[in-house]
Amino acid sequence: IINPHLRTLIGKVRETGIEVEIAVFTRRSHLMRYSSKLRDDGPIPLQWNVDWHMNVDQIVIPSEVESAEEIMLSYSGDVQLKQAEWLDLHMGFERLLAAREALKSVLSLTSSPRI
Repeated sequence: IINPHLRTLIGKVRETGIEVEIAVFTRRSHLMRYSSKLRDDGPIPLQWNVDWHMNVDQIVIPSEVESAEEIMLSYSGDVQLKQAEWLDLHMGFERLLAAREALKSVLSLTSSPRI
């Protein structure tokens, strides 16, 4: 769900001549530390493309990344993900990318925001 006032707010900011970078932030910690119902050994620390990692608990997915598949293929963690875990994470990234595309459409952006 996108705040219906967002387009108006961004429009007013742009009218002032200020360029604003739009970014998508999420509090989905399971995309960094995955708690699997299929394991008893605690959360799995996830590692994605090394260039995306800001620190152990934060990544920035570039605007050029277009699919959850691309994100999942960058996984380089020490723990091999089970099929159900992989699918759950994949679907989480699909939802995040869908939200990003909705934001791009609502704000008439020429490129996708970073996540």
